[in-house]
Amino acid sequence: MFYCTPILYASDMIPEKFSWIITYNPLASMILSWRDLFMNGTLNYEYISILYFTGIILTVVGLSIFNKLKYRFAEIL
Repeated sequence: MFYCTPILYASDMIPEKFSWIITYNPLASMILSWRDLFMNGTLNYEYISILYFTGIILTVVGLSIFNKLKYRFAEIL
């Protein structure tokens, strides 16, 4: 994940055929959003929407797994 997240390099250095990795990487969206906010003073709503969408999907998946397995927690603990 570290090398797929543009922390030490600019996202425009990525070749066009690999740009989907930056687009769908939630850590890259967060880093690029913070970078745009601090360096340019603007918010990129595309990156923020990717973060919210990823958060909602992971919350729904996590809750469904929790509800499916919550009756076995006593056995595991």
